[in-house]
Amino acid sequence: MKFFWRIFYSTIIVTMITFSLGSYFLISALFNSSLEHETEAAYEENDMLRTSLEMAIANTPHYGDLSEDTLKNFAQSMRITTASGMLPISIDNADFKNLYINFNDTIDSAILKTISS
Repeated sequence: MKFFWRIFYSTIIVTMITFSLGSYFLISALFNSSLEHETEAAYEENDMLRTSLEMAIANTPHYGDLSEDTLKNFAQSMRITTASGMLPISIDNADFKNLYINFNDTIDSAILKTISS
């Protein structure tokens, strides 16, 4: 093999490796940035829903009765819809037992304990 072809193939291989590694790090950084953005958006949405429920409870006469049934009634009155459909809501007590859930999936209480700590 001539010297020119050795240099040519070596240059091509080095260029491919360089672009592959650069692409990997670029995609990885973009994914991590998007993940952080979506996580922050989820926390903000949770704060908004929590505030909405607190305002509904504060503005509705409940005469000091905040039993689980009262909380279920408040939760059932909250219907939040977006362009993609109804927003799933789950309300749990301090022991992470579901008080109200408006979707079919179940959430593992161990995950909720990990998130809340």
